[in-house]
Amino acid sequence: MLFEQFNLNVNVLRGVHASGYLLPTTLQEEFVPAALSGKDVFACAYAGSGKTAAFALPALQRLLTRGTSFSNGPRVLIVAPSRNAVLQAGKLLKQIGKYMRFRMTLLAQGLNGQQSAELYPDQIIDILVATPQRILSYMPTGLLDFSRLEMLVFDEADRMDPEELMTIVRTLPKQKQTLIIGNEAEGELAKFAPTILQKPAIINIETGHSSGRSLRHYLYACDDDDHKFQILSAILDERQSHMTVVVREDDRAYELQSRCQAADMNCVCISKDPQERRRQMVEFSNGDIMALITSNTDPARGNDVEKVTALIHFDVPLYPEQYLQRVAPLAQTRDNVAIVLAGAADSGSVNDIEHLMGYHFTPRTIEGLEPQLPFYRPKIKLKRDHLGRIVRRAQFNSQDGRGQNNRRNSKQKSGHLRMLRRMPKQQGH
Repeated sequence: MLFEQFNLNVNVLRGVHASGYLLPTTLQEEFVPAALSGKDVFACAYAGSGKTAAFALPALQRLLTRGTSFSNGPRVLIVAPSRNAVLQAGKLLKQIGKYMRFRMTLLAQGLNGQQSAELYPDQIIDILVATPQRILSYMPTGLLDFSRLEMLVFDEADRMDPEELMTIVRTLPKQKQTLIIGNEAEGELAKFAPTILQKPAIINIETGHSSGRSLRHYLYACDDDDHKFQILSAILDERQSHMTVVVREDDRAYELQSRCQAADMNCVCISKDPQERRRQMVEFSNGDIMALITSNTDPARGNDVEKVTALIHFDVPLYPEQYLQRVAPLAQTRDNVAIVLAGAADSGSVNDIEHLMGYHFTPRTIEGLEPQLPFYRPKIKLKRDHLGRIVRRAQFNSQDGRGQNNRRNSKQKSGHLRMLRRMPKQQGH
């Protein structure tokens, strides 16, 4: 199936091709036509299946039709669970909608310098992307006007509190289209969704692999960038082909491409030009290209590449969701592997990924390339709250010793506070 078969507006289609998308994913093939028809949709799919683009396309298409009201409030409301999810949705909407005119506002904690972190009176908004907490905080101010709302999207709904979502729904018009997307249709989400959907199209794309549990997750501790490149070279020599390497920034991707080609390893950055990219995919499938290099600047780029057997994170992602989004397509084949090359400064990010996955990386070393520097990181105890979300509890390694000292210090501080409270107040003269 092609994107042209969705009958999208030509400007939306231009944005799709300019963003480097070639073919729709399995989720998009089912989700987009159902959403464009005006139906409510309830979809469950694994991370990396193209969920953001699935709702972005019908949202942008909706803006090209004439609105039913003349107020200033948003026509499309997208509710996402975290700052990172809000930024990711906003970035993709701006990217695909680059040939359109629309006004978008992002609301989440810590968005200063981004699109627009605050609302002000008489502000005109076409698309509002926000976390539930920020929406609820603005409700008493009267700055949110949902009278012309036509489409409501709950992105990663299973990561949000149903009570907060229901509070938001009660303030919205009854006549609207509702799209709910989650990783798993279980627990609170299974009870919540039917209460707000009207005869929805139900889509389920093999969510059993959502966390990548069927993959083998390996961690290689590295001393510095040179040591990291030596380990990468050894892995590339061993596996030879069908690998993807992920770095944080585009500039770093081109730098790594130059280093690989200087070492006679045919690794290339994934091109943004559709024709060049098709040629790369053919050579990659044939094994002529050892590895494709991409960056987390565009989290979706490279997720649609077929025949990948190993995903190597040369840089540890800043956000753990980026890791799951990358590895999820590989999880459908049990023999595939996901590899992280991490330095001592990455220990916190590694723990965040393990916390989100719910299990640990397997440490690996290569003979002759063992790390010389220690790689300390907290041991993780995984517990779940009343919504089934994992709550992290860190216990420091015994050789670190900081956990015990922190507990002792906190007891001493609390003892000092109790003594101060018991002291009689001095009278002023």
